[in-house]
Amino acid sequence: MLICILLATIALTCLMAYQLFMNKCLWWSCAPNRDFTVFDLNLPAEFFPNATETPLLKQDRGIIDAIEEARGASNWVGGGAVYIVYRFATESQAERWFQLRAKKNFFTDQLENTNVMYSDVLIYQSQVADTYIVQCGYVVDRTSCIYLAQYKEYYIFFNGYISETGLSVKNYLGVLNFIDNKMLELLY
Repeated sequence: MLICILLATIALTCLMAYQLFMNKCLWWSCAPNRDFTVFDLNLPAEFFPNATETPLLKQDRGIIDAIEEARGASNWVGGGAVYIVYRFATESQAERWFQLRAKKNFFTDQLENTNVMYSDVLIYQSQVADTYIVQCGYVVDRTSCIYLAQYKEYYIFFNGYISETGLSVKNYLGVLNFIDNKMLELLY
């Protein structure tokens, strides 16, 4: 009897180690299986300047502990955009990743929501994200806005340079609304 209990304990320990190693979570804390991947979250071209490619998501380098990682970038004269989507094994992992990034200072000078040109971006309110931030500021001599958000086990980062000849405020907000609507459609 003792041998059976010992063998069962060893088997359970091995099974738990395998689950943690392969899935990065234990059964009760794992995010549910999804019928989509991070690559289904590509942004439509309509939001970006005419001569620019959309920042299509491609497999990221795998340097963080996410179960899916994708990154896209595009450049145009006087600007560019970066789009990152990570899927973590649990919501708490995504939340921790978000909290670490939310503390980061992205700009040399941050804009306040009293700045008329960018106020619509700065007061944006997600109706879907579990938690998010929107910030705008100066990077060298250009104005950039970032959106960091956590949707369940997903972390999303979008950064775009806003200008009259590049990404407009309207199109930047279009990207944020697209992300919100897409996550609503896919997660709920």
